[in-house]
Amino acid sequence: MTSIRYYSVLIFAIAISACGTSAIDQCNEAQTRSCTVIEGSCGAYYDAVDNLARSKTDCGAQADAYESCAVEQDACGIDAACGSQENRLTSCVGPYCLSNSSDPDCVYIRDHT
Repeated sequence: MTSIRYYSVLIFAIAISACGTSAIDQCNEAQTRSCTVIEGSCGAYYDAVDNLARSKTDCGAQADAYESCAVEQDACGIDAACGSQENRLTSCVGPYCLSNSSDPDCVYIRDHT
């Protein structure tokens, strides 16, 4: 059974997905510093997350709140600083992937965390 826990990882990606190149730089930094579980291409991961949060679910407000917090943090400090926003966004987006486990964006996120 797929756990909602792995979908909380997508929150990091949502938080910085709207920031363009800096989002990819921040992800790459987190990968270099071994403080993220995102594997592979940060750009492709963010594309999948953005599709989920903004096109396939009605989680824009939660994503915006998390983005506002996360973009102000160090790449490795987001979890500690933005936990409540992360929980609200995970609660919004996670159920979609649990109910649509074959959705290509959900599959990509699951396979790259």
